[in-house]
Order: sequence, then structure tokens, then C-alpha cells
Amino acid sequence: MVLLRKLSIYRRKDSFNHCIERINQLRAHYPWSKLTYDGSKIDYVYLIWFESKIVGFLEASYNELDICFSSNIILHLHELHISPSLHRRGIGRSVFIHLLSKGVKMQMVVVNDNENMIALVNRFNVIKQCKSKKITNFIIGA
Repeated sequence: MVLLRKLSIYRRKDSFNHCIERINQLRAHYPWSKLTYDGSKIDYVYLIWFESKIVGFLEASYNELDICFSSNIILHLHELHISPSLHRRGIGRSVFIHLLSKGVKMQMVVVNDNENMIALVNRFNVIKQCKSKKITNFIIGA
């Protein structure tokens, strides 16, 4: 079972630096950007736990939150990283299912060379897809 926990809840705990270090280790496997995390700007970062270990993280934010019209809620998935040793174990799929179960649509920009992410996205209901030379913008729904 996959669990998502907001990183900011660990801020005052001894394990916070370990969490940041683990996120940066996972992020280092992503060749298209050299972004690192330092403990700031973590309001939208969630740890992905599997079998009592941090196996990944995601960064996501809501846009156009309107409590009257839940179908207009779009979750922008900025980052999703799973430990490479755990790819193809259903963790990313479980994360997507969990997020979509909240009644949102998910939008993400994916580098076209990121075949694993493209394959994951295409397992879901792609509502909109805009492909350019280097990236594809997806919106998926339940």
C-alpha cells in the first residue's frame, strides 16, 4: 500500500534533513533538470511511502479551486519521482489512482524522452494532450 505524507509535517522533526536528502537522491536520477530541494518551498511536496520506506516524492498544487464546481479543480503535478529500483511495481500507478480519486483532473508537462512517465500517463483517461518538439502537456481524468 502506498501512503502520501506532506513533507512539511516533518519540518520540526529530526528526520527532516534525512527526508530532504532522500528527495534530492531520488531527484538526481532525473536527467532533464538539476533542481534540488533545500527545505524551502516545500509546501506542495509529498513523500511517497511504500513498505515503511520513502520510495519517492511528488510536488503538486491545485489551481482554480472552486468548491461549487469540483470538476473544475485541476491538480498540477509538477514532479513525480519513484526510486528507479522500484519502477514497474505499480507505485506510480497507485499514486495516480489516489490523486484522481479526489475528484480532480491532473495536468502535467512531461519531457518526451521520459518514456516511463509517458507510458504511465497513457494508462489513464487522457482528456487533452498537446505535444511539442520536446514536451507534452497532458490533462488526465478519472
